[in-house]
Amino acid sequence: MGYRIGRKQRQLNKDTGFTLVELIVCFALLGIFMVCAMLIISSVMGIYYHAKGVDTGRQVADMVATKVVGEIEGAVTGADVNDTEVSGIGSTVDSRITGGAMEYMAIGDDGSYIDFYDRTGSHVKISVVDDYLDIYYYPVVVDGGTGTKPGRGVDWTFDPKTYQGYKVSSMTFTHVGGNIIRLELVIHSDKYGDYTGTQYIECYNFTDADVSGIVRK
Repeated sequence: MGYRIGRKQRQLNKDTGFTLVELIVCFALLGIFMVCAMLIISSVMGIYYHAKGVDTGRQVADMVATKVVGEIEGAVTGADVNDTEVSGIGSTVDSRITGGAMEYMAIGDDGSYIDFYDRTGSHVKISVVDDYLDIYYYPVVVDGGTGTKPGRGVDWTFDPKTYQGYKVSSMTFTHVGGNIIRLELVIHSDKYGDYTGTQYIECYNFTDADVSGIVRK
């Protein structure tokens, strides 16, 4: 009889559940696990957003650079250019002669713009305007019947939405020698930070004799 009572008592003790100490330890371990999980998730998300920012920045920089490179690499040296308003490099089909030298391409002293004739003979200026790439096509001199007069210039830009939150911080052009122009591009996103890219552009229509027509202004 006593044995059966003792066995029942032990069984009852087993069915009483967790003690207070066991619950405290359990919750402490659970808390540690949750903190570790949060740290891991935070780290993984940080890596994800950094990778996404780099990828998006590269896409935007490539988009801008591809357009700029495509314009500059086909630059011509004046033989086939259109008459343009007297306000840039040239005003005649042979470009402007200054000090006995032809000027076919001009780069700003600070490298912030480049001025040239594209493959179609149009007078073009590439720069950054209001944080975005701007390609300005100078007015073409047209015959209005009563003499020549300038047409209207045109600004070409990408839709701001295509920048995916990025803006162009700087775009710098440098004549590094021969017919090679270096493009350094920095774009910025408040969310992802900066992305920097560099491209070298070969002006394939420029001969060794033509490169003296690449000037700084």
